[in-house]
Amino acid sequence: MRDPTLKAYLASVAAAATTTFLVFMWWSGSYGIISNLGDLAWTLSFWLIAFMLTLVGTFVPAAAMVGIAQRLKIRSALYYIAWSLAASLGPACLASWLLGPPDLPPDDPDYLSSADQLYRVASFFLCGGAVAGLTYWFVAGRAASGRG
Repeated sequence: MRDPTLKAYLASVAAAATTTFLVFMWWSGSYGIISNLGDLAWTLSFWLIAFMLTLVGTFVPAAAMVGIAQRLKIRSALYYIAWSLAASLGPACLASWLLGPPDLPPDDPDYLSSADQLYRVASFFLCGGAVAGLTYWFVAGRAASGRG
C-alpha cells in the first residue's frame, strides 16, 4: 500500500488556501460574482499566492506532525487540527511580512500597526489551518495506526 502522506499534505494545503481565500473574500465584502476575466485572474492569483504561502510556510511543521503521528500511531482528528492551527501561524507571519509595514501615518484612522496587521492576516490563515488539519486527517490520518 502506498503512503498517502504527500497526497494528504497537498490536499490539506489546497483546502487551507481555498478556505483562507474564501474567508478573505467574505471579510472584504468582495464575494460577488466574477464578472470579467480580470476578476478571474485576480481571484486565481490570490488563491495561488495563498497556496504557495501555505505550502512553503507549513512544510516543516507538517513533516514534524506526520513523523510524530506515524511513530505514535495517532489517529485523532483533534491532533491534526491542533497541529495545523499552530502551523498556520507560519504562513500568516510570512504574509504579514510580505505585506510590509503600513504606508499610512500613525494618526490616520485606517492605520494598522504591524501587530494589528498580523492579527488580521492570522485570522484568515487560522480558519484555513483548521480545515487543513481536518482534510489531512480525512485523507491520511485516520489510517495512521495501519502504517509503519
